[in-house]
Amino acid sequence: MSCVPDALGETYSRSFALSCEQRRSGSDVLVLATLLSEGDPCDEARDIDHVLTFSDEAQTVDAADALQAAGFRLHDTDRSANHLVIVDHAVPEPARLAEVRRHSLEAAEAWSPDYDGWGCEAQRPQWRGLFRRRRQVGGASPPSHSRR
Repeated sequence: MSCVPDALGETYSRSFALSCEQRRSGSDVLVLATLLSEGDPCDEARDIDHVLTFSDEAQTVDAADALQAAGFRLHDTDRSANHLVIVDHAVPEPARLAEVRRHSLEAAEAWSPDYDGWGCEAQRPQWRGLFRRRRQVGGASPPSHSRR
């Protein structure tokens, strides 16, 4: 079966050089495709939240201590909810996402966590760029509509 990508798939392929098979599999691809559909070219670093879930509060607290000691940055969350949110400031790209997932699971391995996915805010650089250009061009303020 050949893979004929739509406009979003073509954009995604150019952005991350993924094969058709890679685009079809994995939740990382789905989240990245959603970001792209929101107008985010996924080329700017931002905080990415990775969620680990544990079986009880004691494991969650112990794993939080171990992850912080290993250098991971955690959101200040309610440990009694049995999950931890690891924050990674990076460009959301498949290799980086897989690396953080692997390292966090290895660091918390003794507590047998479940990896519940990742998420981040969509960035809209084209909108920010438009506003940035408006402010920079000539440095003038918008014309006034008042009469003298």
